[in-house]
Amino acid sequence: MTITQIYKQAFNVVRKNKVLWAFGLAVLTVSGAGFGSVFNGGSNISKGLGQFDSSKLGSASARLNSQNDQLSSILPILSSFFSSIPMTVWLILGLGLLIAIVMGVIISLLLRGWAVGSLIGGTFDALDDRNEINFATVAMRGRRSFKGLAKLYFFPSLVAALVTVPFILTSIYFFISNSTVLGIIFISLTMLILMIAHLVIAIAGIWAERLVAIENMPWQQAFWQGLQMFKTNFVRTMQLGIVNCLTGCVTGCLSLAVIGSLVATLVIFGLIPIIGWALLPLITLLIIAILVLGSLVTALVLTFKYTTWSILYRELTMAGKEKMEKND
Repeated sequence: MTITQIYKQAFNVVRKNKVLWAFGLAVLTVSGAGFGSVFNGGSNISKGLGQFDSSKLGSASARLNSQNDQLSSILPILSSFFSSIPMTVWLILGLGLLIAIVMGVIISLLLRGWAVGSLIGGTFDALDDRNEINFATVAMRGRRSFKGLAKLYFFPSLVAALVTVPFILTSIYFFISNSTVLGIIFISLTMLILMIAHLVIAIAGIWAERLVAIENMPWQQAFWQGLQMFKTNFVRTMQLGIVNCLTGCVTGCLSLAVIGSLVATLVIFGLIPIIGWALLPLITLLIIAILVLGSLVTALVLTFKYTTWSILYRELTMAGKEKMEKND
């Protein structure tokens, strides 16, 4: 199949099976990716500079000194309060925080494994016309593979992080020893290793996710076989990967352009005192609606990409089985 044929089939699958959109949104949510913008207004800066009066500098300095005096009087009270807390309490709080962080990571990985497993399984069910697609059946696909996928996400990343620890410690040692050049060299090596590790994990993950979710393969075997699939099908993998990246960039830029235009219009109207106060509730609701719509568009694009990879995976695995049968 050509890229165009894969895209046409993926478009029809995503269009006909809207239940997959919900799992695309779930993957987007639990993977830590979101849709939103942070606006830092700078209009008040130029306005303030234009109205600057040097005669006010003295009063501002006096207010600053007064605030410093107040802060100086509060700090001893806070220091006395914290020092009066027993060390055992701090240890318990620290242990509780550590447990909460570990549990949060575990739950996040399991939820991500379930969401991705459900989405991948749902795309394969949708490609097979004999299977009925609904929320319950798709969610069940995720329950079968979420543990393996969670391990696939955790352990390779953990190994990559552990490999970089000696380089980070060595870099810190060189900086402390005033060997700035060697420190920069080791920092650069650390960044290079992290980039390579991230690339390898991403490449293996393209196929390893499907090997775990569809073939019920252990995560270790799926990881190495995913790398083997990439090497065997390097050109096809890179072609679809590049096209998917371009598709994501184009849709993302268009979404940002539309949302930016709408938000800019709202801000302009909001700066008018009478209109701004009157439209404040409406502006707030519209901004929330824009952010929600942006998340849905991002989830839809994500679902489409997962479907394209599932289509290519089916083609490659079927071609591999046919080749093995001919050799036999």
